[in-house]
Amino acid sequence: FKFSERLDQLNGSGTLPIGRIHNPEFVRLSASPKFGNESFEVVVSGPIAQGYLEADLSGFGRFETNADGKREWRSGDLVKKIDLNNYEHVGRKDRMMKINGNFVMPSEIEKVAGLIPGVRRAAVVAEKTADKLKMVLWLESGTLSSLDTEVTAATLQTVLPRRMVPSRVNFVSELPILPGGKIDFQQLENWH
Repeated sequence: FKFSERLDQLNGSGTLPIGRIHNPEFVRLSASPKFGNESFEVVVSGPIAQGYLEADLSGFGRFETNADGKREWRSGDLVKKIDLNNYEHVGRKDRMMKINGNFVMPSEIEKVAGLIPGVRRAAVVAEKTADKLKMVLWLESGTLSSLDTEVTAATLQTVLPRRMVPSRVNFVSELPILPGGKIDFQQLENWH
């Protein structure tokens, strides 16, 4: 993608285009708008889609082989066409966050936190402050309390890379749950 217009030429639309696809051989959009509101996932092929250096790709659902036998990488970024040559970034299809310049997958942190004795469920949400985004870890436990925050933080620091350690850990007796039984992350983002 390439920025196709200067900011002062957006005619007050309020939408910042991320540009147009210059090389459809390596970048394309998913075949159909499966994510509502006519949004498509950005799919990348070519050298970047070969995988991570010295990594087993079996656990990475983003890498797949298309009908032509080419390896592709599903970025998770959702875009919507705003005119003939421009696309607008409208969100992600997963919960990946960018914290201090690092991409972090909350489910990896939740998995580790869920192994702490006494934790029933774990949920990571982003907290927006005036100047940056921070990660907050919420732990559902009937036995642990806020007194265990330092011990929990120390445990996470020994297991997780520094960039993945949440800024704050909170304990609750119950996390908010949706009717289907999943954690209500949207409600959790409003808790303080």
